[in-house]
Amino acid sequence: MTRARPPLPTPQDDLEARVVSDIHQHGWHVISVREAVDDHDHDHDHETDDQWAADPRVEAAYEALFTYTVGLEHSFGHPEVVLLGEWQRAHPYLNVVGDLVRDGHRFAAGDTSDAVLDGFTVRFDAVCETCRNDLLTWSHWAAGRQEFEALQLVLPDTLGRWPDDPGYNGFPQPALE
Repeated sequence: MTRARPPLPTPQDDLEARVVSDIHQHGWHVISVREAVDDHDHDHDHETDDQWAADPRVEAAYEALFTYTVGLEHSFGHPEVVLLGEWQRAHPYLNVVGDLVRDGHRFAAGDTSDAVLDGFTVRFDAVCETCRNDLLTWSHWAAGRQEFEALQLVLPDTLGRWPDDPGYNGFPQPALE
């Protein structure tokens, strides 16, 4: 049984209005965190800087940089998706995932898919609650600061090796489990 989601928050500025508009129009919005964060000056309403500093997974994700969805859970009851690393096509990859979800595909931790990236299998891993709340701050905002689910989209290198395989040669993708 799917739990009822609260309505999206009322936008307080132009950026929040754009995020809400994109969720209503497309089903999701994509946010990129493309600069290392100094002095805990994070993206959107970080309330627990001490917790961020205490969790090495969160710190590693900010060092790797990341891109994530906002609204998949609200629109489709599907976990939000985060991709770590400086992938040039991070937005398009996450939009492909969003399109698949809109078309009825469901992904869960441990799933793999050949439909996201031509010629490669991608993997979906779990994301811990601390990482969800401290990294996916816009998703947390869109969920009314309530609990929400998220998955980490993990991409292989050009030889099909995962980040935890010997010889992996790609962007760092620290695990968020």
